[in-house]
Order: sequence, then structure tokens, then C-alpha cells
Amino acid sequence: MKTQFRKKILKILSSIVLALSLIYVALLYFALVPNIGQKFGTYGQYNRVLEAAENIKGIKVPSSTVVRTLDVSNIGHVDKFIIRVKTTDGRIAEIAYEKDSDEMKERSKEEITKTLIRKIEKRIGEPISAGDVDVVQ
Repeated sequence: MKTQFRKKILKILSSIVLALSLIYVALLYFALVPNIGQKFGTYGQYNRVLEAAENIKGIKVPSSTVVRTLDVSNIGHVDKFIIRVKTTDGRIAEIAYEKDSDEMKERSKEEITKTLIRKIEKRIGEPISAGDVDVVQ
């Protein structure tokens, strides 16, 4: 009798843990909980670009902003995000990524980094010196 009761309790607890885990993953996917750096879901591309920016030697990321319209038709998307970067010589560039743009669809770390460097160079008006750009692996 006790063994059956224990098995039943174990099944119930396992089901609860599984259900809560699935609910949490769904909340992460739709960004209904705070951003924890996940590379999927609503904040996925933002986190991938932010990580790429932080891994470029000589570039600091003092701030970033996420613009999101929270409505039912737009729940799984970020409208726009802006990353402010600062070079070693103090130049600052604001890099914007817009919803539905090609760069928002990039998934390759190398392509994200190349696009980011190109955008930084365009914003500061000159190439980043070879010493400033060294992608950390």
C-alpha cells in the first residue's frame, strides 16, 4: 500500500515539475519573464548581437535598449533594439536593429559580428583600426 502511494506521489510531483518547466520555457520564449540572456525566443537575436559586441576586443557596450510592443499579434517579437558601443579611443556609435530586417534574421556568430563591425564603422565614419577589432572566440 505504501509503495503504491509513494509511486502516485512521485508521478504527481514529476508531472508538476514537468508542467512548471514547460510553462517557464514558454514564458522565456515569449519574454514574459525578465531577459536572462537566452539565445532563443523574443530576446534571442538581441542577446546574440549583444554577446557579439561584448566579444569584440576594444569595444565596450555601455548601454542598450529594447523596444517592444506588447500586444497579442506581436508577443513573440522585438520591434527594435539599440546597442551603444564605445571604441578604445572614445568614439561612440548607436547601432540599431529593426524588426523584419535581414540582420535581425542572422544566426551565425561570424555573420552577426561582421554586420556589427560594418555598422559600427559606418556610424563612426571610419574603419575601426585593426588593433581595435579582434573577435574573442
